[in-house]
Amino acid sequence: MQFCILNHSADDAITPSVLQRIADAIEEQLYQDYAPFWQSSGVPVRVISSLSQARPDDCLLVIFDRPDQPGLLGWHTYSPDGHIYGRVFWEPIRASGGALTSGPDSLSATLSHEALEALQNPYVNLWAQMSATLFEPTEVCDRVESRSYAKNGVSVSDFLGPRAFRDGPGPYSYMAQAGLAPDLPDPWAIAEGGYVVRLDVTSGEMETSWGGAFPEWKKDLKQHGRKARGLARLGKKG
Repeated sequence: MQFCILNHSADDAITPSVLQRIADAIEEQLYQDYAPFWQSSGVPVRVISSLSQARPDDCLLVIFDRPDQPGLLGWHTYSPDGHIYGRVFWEPIRASGGALTSGPDSLSATLSHEALEALQNPYVNLWAQMSATLFEPTEVCDRVESRSYAKNGVSVSDFLGPRAFRDGPGPYSYMAQAGLAPDLPDPWAIAEGGYVVRLDVTSGEMETSWGGAFPEWKKDLKQHGRKARGLARLGKKG
């Protein structure tokens, strides 16, 4: 698998050179940061200008202007025949003050968020067990969504490591391991600007918890977006 970024936005600010900088930053993040932290492997990230340039096993990350469902900045899922793909929406990012390549709510950090989660949990079906009745999807960016760091001047998303999904000592996030941010106080904790959705298997209810500094405008987006898309696609940033 490799990621292919395809731009369908009408905004002239999203130029091929900007997209290439973003793709290079995410590829470097996947190989240099994600792979050793998860004892896994990175994957290539390239920019394509048309769907015909994608290979059958590529994961497409497509940039659109307007969300296909209200209340989403991005999501990843898979098609009925098993092809993994994601979508990112520029207008709500821009409207909320997000930039192209700077900050945790930027286009680059949102693309990084979806790439990391599509790589870690491609079919959105992996869960970590917190207790006898409570489970959390292994979405590696949601709980630290408010945190980003730079790769060659381009912001990419912080992400959780494997120790954040079981009881025990950290480091729990990449930025904590790298000395770029304080670590979470415990493996199941939420960063001040993060959030998490968990499943109570006794009641069958999904429960959303917010970090203490999670913005109110994003709460409205996430609650609306998750209701609109249902439970099958948890891999969303909104």
